[in-house]
Amino acid sequence: MKWLTFLAVTLVVAPAFAQTPPPPPDAVAAPTGSQPASNNNRYLLLPDISFISDARGLFTSDKTNPNRNKFLLDSGELAIQSFVYPGIKQDAFIVFGNGEARIEEGYVTVQDLHFAKLPLSATVGRRKAPFGRVNQLHPHSWAYIEPPTVLKNLVAEESLTGDGAYLSYLFPTKFFLQLDAGYFGQPTPTEDGTAPESGAGFRDTFSTLRLWGSQRMSGGDLELGASDAQGKGVGYGGFSPQNTLHGLDLTYRTTATDSQRTLVRSEWLSHEQKGSGTTRRAEGYYVSVDKRSGPFRSLGVRYDNSGSPWAVGREKSFSLIQTHQLTEQTYFRLQATHGDRPGQKGFNELRLQWVWGVGPHTHNLE
Repeated sequence: MKWLTFLAVTLVVAPAFAQTPPPPPDAVAAPTGSQPASNNNRYLLLPDISFISDARGLFTSDKTNPNRNKFLLDSGELAIQSFVYPGIKQDAFIVFGNGEARIEEGYVTVQDLHFAKLPLSATVGRRKAPFGRVNQLHPHSWAYIEPPTVLKNLVAEESLTGDGAYLSYLFPTKFFLQLDAGYFGQPTPTEDGTAPESGAGFRDTFSTLRLWGSQRMSGGDLELGASDAQGKGVGYGGFSPQNTLHGLDLTYRTTATDSQRTLVRSEWLSHEQKGSGTTRRAEGYYVSVDKRSGPFRSLGVRYDNSGSPWAVGREKSFSLIQTHQLTEQTYFRLQATHGDRPGQKGFNELRLQWVWGVGPHTHNLE
C-alpha cells in the first residue's frame, strides 16, 4: 500500500511539471504604476528572505533539568521563499541551534496539478507531515512555549518530519473539506537497538492520512480533523514492532471583533505497537482555551493528560499562558505549569520566551 501511494504521487506530480514550458526570460509581467521598470522586472524573481529568533528561559523545581534557571537562545530560523513558476512555490527553512545548522523543511508546492480536472495539489520535499492540527506549525507559531505533553510523547523531536510527498484533494462541498495523503522517509533512519525516549518511533518510512474540514457557524468557525500514521517501528530487545498513530482534533474560533477572539482547541492521540505477539498502547489529550482581549495581549489556560509508549505512568498538568504581542512575528510570552509526572509529584515550572522576526515570513501561523 505504501509503494502504491508513492507511485501514485510520482505519476500525478510529474505530468504537472511537463504540461506547459516555462516562459522565455523576457516574458515577465509588465510593471504597474507602483513597480519600477528595471532589467525587465527581474527583481520580481528575488525570493522573500526572513529571519526569526527564539530565546527561552526556564525556572523549574526539577533539579535534574540541565537548562534549569537559564535563559538561552533556543534557535534561529532563516526562511527563503518564492514562487518559481505560476502556481508553483518553493519554501526552505534553515534552523540554527545547538551549534549546528540544518534544513528543517525544504519543499515545492504545486497548487494545481491539472489532473483529470480534479482539485488536487501536491507538496514534494522535506516537510512536516500533515498529521494532527499543529504538527505543521513551527515552534514560534505555537500559542504556547512548551508543547502539550501528548505531542511531546507521541510526535515530538521531528519524528513526523520526512523526505517525501503528499497529495491534497479539496472536496467539492459547500463547506471546506480536504484529504491529505502522504508517504515519507526519515531524513536520518534510526538503527535498531534501544527504544526511543519520545516521538512516533518510526524506523524509516511511514505513511500518513488526514481528513479535515471546517464550517462557518453563528459566531465562529468549527474545525474537525482525523489523522492516521503507520510505519515500521524501531526494533529493540528482540521486539520489532509495527507502529500506528491515530489522532482526533477539534478547534473552535470565535469571529474576531475589534481584534478580540477566543480559540478553543483539543487533540487526542493514541500510539500502538504490535509485534512479536505483543501489543503496547499509549494515549493522551490536551484541552486549551486562548482568549485574545485586544491586538496585543492574550491569556490562555491548558490541561494536559498523557501517557507514553516509552515509559510507565502518566503526566497531568495545568498551564497558564500570557502573551504580549508587538507584531505578528515579535512577542514576549510566559507559561506557568503545575502538575504531576512519574517520579515528580507537584512539580512547578515557569517558562519565558522572546521571539522577534524580520521579513515576510509566510508559513503556517496559529
